[in-house]
Amino acid sequence: MAQRFRLKSVVLFSIVLPVIAGLVMLYTITHTKGHEGALMAGYYLLAFLFGGNPLIVAWIVGNTAGTTKKSVVMSLYNAASSSGNIVGPLLFNSADAPTYHPGLKGVLGIFVALAACTILQAANLVFLNRLQERKRVKNGKAAKLIDHSMEDTYHDADEQVDVDVGLAEGDEKAVARRHDRLGDHAFEDLTDRQNDEFVYIY
Repeated sequence: MAQRFRLKSVVLFSIVLPVIAGLVMLYTITHTKGHEGALMAGYYLLAFLFGGNPLIVAWIVGNTAGTTKKSVVMSLYNAASSSGNIVGPLLFNSADAPTYHPGLKGVLGIFVALAACTILQAANLVFLNRLQERKRVKNGKAAKLIDHSMEDTYHDADEQVDVDVGLAEGDEKAVARRHDRLGDHAFEDLTDRQNDEFVYIY
């Protein structure tokens, strides 16, 4: 879905919502024999979180460039994820059985925060793309670049020249100058902020 609709943030947000719904069900529904089915349904909704994990990693990798920067960011993610795996079980104490309300409340807060962070990060990436467009214009390039990163088919860099409405039709020298600049940084070890041709995916 994320690749088809090219909106990782929307898909991630949609995956988080069933988890929040499941936590709310486990927190609010009384633990009686007659509610076992509803409680089980709420518990099964928590499984959606496993769909979000690879999407988060793909989102991080797709929006980070530069070998060193990408290694540092992924190391920080792994450290934070491991810390969460350690802290998570500590939220649930046997004294809180059978409802475990304090633990459920803590986990619910975490997933509500994740949903909010997803929206904020999407807005941030839109803003960063606008900054990138300003950089490109300042460097004599087209403001808009077509992002083919989440498509199934290969696209040559020459296609960008054909759709560059900023160049006059028939101006072969302008096209040649444009082509010389586009893709120059493709194989350089630049970070996403250093490479003005980098397009953030949201």
